Amino acid sequence: MAATREALRDAELEITPANRDEIGVFIASGIGGIATLSEQLEVLRSRGPGRISPFLIPAMITNLAAGQVSIVTGARGPSYCVTSACASSAHAIGEAAETIRRGWAKAMIVGGSEASITPIGVAGFNAMRALSTRNEDYAHASRPFDAEGLVAREEGRDRLWPLAIHGRTAELSVLSMGNPHAVQRVDDVDSADVASIGPEIEVLDCFPNKVNAGFMQVVSRSSIRLRVWERGAGETRACGTGACATAIAAMRHRFDCSAYTMLRSRAWACSR
Repeated sequence: MAATREALRDAELEITPANRDEIGVFIASGIGGIATLSEQLEVLRSRGPGRISPFLIPAMITNLAAGQVSIVTGARGPSYCVTSACASSAHAIGEAAETIRRGWAKAMIVGGSEASITPIGVAGFNAMRALSTRNEDYAHASRPFDAEGLVAREEGRDRLWPLAIHGRTAELSVLSMGNPHAVQRVDDVDSADVASIGPEIEVLDCFPNKVNAGFMQVVSRSSIRLRVWERGAGETRACGTGACATAIAAMRHRFDCSAYTMLRSRAWACSR
């Protein structure tokens, strides 16, 4: 709910009786209320079926997150939950975009939620050997795009990663659009030293399979200028995934950008 409120505020989207039927909610979840299910299984074993909470099913099923957001915000358009493991949120974004394209809604509240840090959740990931084993070297555990293993966490924010580049510390927003991107904000994209800094970012040790380097200039709330150093190719004149990564980075870190304005004006980002 906190993330929903932040999204509505950043998008400057007010839900009113006039538009509520045209605004939908897609909130994805890979597992659902596994913590609630675990707790109630223990109640069942220790105290019997008569002590099971009547809220078990509503708290466990995955689509209730979208339902709760709809109730609280007043959005009465399409309400749906996508469950497809680690791709759940990405699929929700795609389905929401398709819903708008079809004319079934004019705006969508989209996201994903998970609360898997429970004994059974962690034990399950550990049993399938999906977790990082670098317990003594946690600073280098689960590096971006590294197949070494993940670090299970619950968090509702993104962060900027400070890295030493070209004799200075640059803050990079690291994202995956099916391929890896490291985006940094610059004051003037035309004067950015892409030819020197781009290759340095591409081969940083924290990106074992290399990374695309984006240089982003936020012009206004509806316009971004972008240059991309593509891994293995050099500076490219067009990069669709780089444009998407840049728009998301700008919105996540509130670089004077509005998701709603960008979508409305169809000016997500422009490659130089």
